[in-house]
Amino acid sequence: MNHKIKLNFVNFDGGFEKCPLEENRFYQILNKFFNIEISNSPDFIIYLGSNNKRYLDYNCTRIVFENEYEEPNFALCDYAMTFSYLDDPRHLRLPYYFYFTDGSDLIKNEKPEKILAEKKKFCNFVFSNSSRRAQFRVTFLKELLQKKHVDCGGKILNNMDKLVEDKVAFCKDYKFTIAMENKSRVGYTTEKILHAMQARSIPIYWGNLAINDEFNPKSFINVQKFANTDAAIAHILDVDRHDDLYLEYAKEPYFYNNEPNEYLSAERVASFFDRVFTYPAKKRLFFPIRKVWDKVL
Repeated sequence: MNHKIKLNFVNFDGGFEKCPLEENRFYQILNKFFNIEISNSPDFIIYLGSNNKRYLDYNCTRIVFENEYEEPNFALCDYAMTFSYLDDPRHLRLPYYFYFTDGSDLIKNEKPEKILAEKKKFCNFVFSNSSRRAQFRVTFLKELLQKKHVDCGGKILNNMDKLVEDKVAFCKDYKFTIAMENKSRVGYTTEKILHAMQARSIPIYWGNLAINDEFNPKSFINVQKFANTDAAIAHILDVDRHDDLYLEYAKEPYFYNNEPNEYLSAERVASFFDRVFTYPAKKRLFFPIRKVWDKVL
C-alpha cells in the first residue's frame, strides 16, 4: 500500500502512554509498513480508551485501543483492538501491555542464580487505583503484611514516605512483585505482569483467567490457582524461604519456548491495519456529538 495514510492519535497524551511520536508503538509499526502522515485532518484516528470522548470530534475512521476491559461499541468506533476474544473482522485481540514492549526485553537469557543473587528485598506493591473494583489486591496485601513486611511505593497504603517514580527499576531489588489487575476477566491482561517480568521479579498475579494463553504459568505465581488466599500466601513464603523453589520459577522463560507470544507480533498488527486502511468507514452524518454527550452525562 503506497498511497499516503493520513493518521492521528487521540488520548495518547497522558499517563503511561505519553511519549514522543517516534516511541509510540503503533507509529513505529505502521510507519514501517505503510506511508504514514500525521495529520490534524486525518482519515483515520487511533484513540486510547472509550472514556475520554475527544475521539467523537473526528469524522473519519475511528480505531479504538482499549486500556480497560471494555467490549467494542461499533456504533462509536469502526475498528477495535481490545482484550476481548471477540471474533469479528473489525476486531483484533490486543492486550494493553502490547503498547509497552515488543517482547524482546522479556526473553530470558540470564542464569537463575544471577537473578536470585540480585534480589535483596522480599516483595513490593506499587498501585494508586483505590476504586472498589480493585479491592482484591488491597485485601491480599493486608493479609500478606500480617506475615511479612511488603514495601508499598504507590499511593495505596504507602509505607515508604515517597512515591516510586520508575516502577521497573524499583522492582528489580525484589524477589516478588504483586502484579494484580483491578478486576478478573478472561483476556484482561494489562502492564502489571509486564513490569514485574521486566524487572525479573516473580509476579504474584491475579486477573486474567486465561493468562496461560499469553505467558508460561511456571514463571509466575498465579493466586487464582490456589484454593484460597491463605494457601497462596503460604506458598509465597515457602518460595521465599527456599532458594531451590525460587530458582524453579527464575529458570522458567516468560514465554513458551522463550519466544514472544503472538499478541506482540508487529506483522499481526500490520495485517489488521492493512484491512483497516483498505476498507475505511463511510463518513458519518456529522455534528459536534461530544458536546451533546457531555450534556447527557
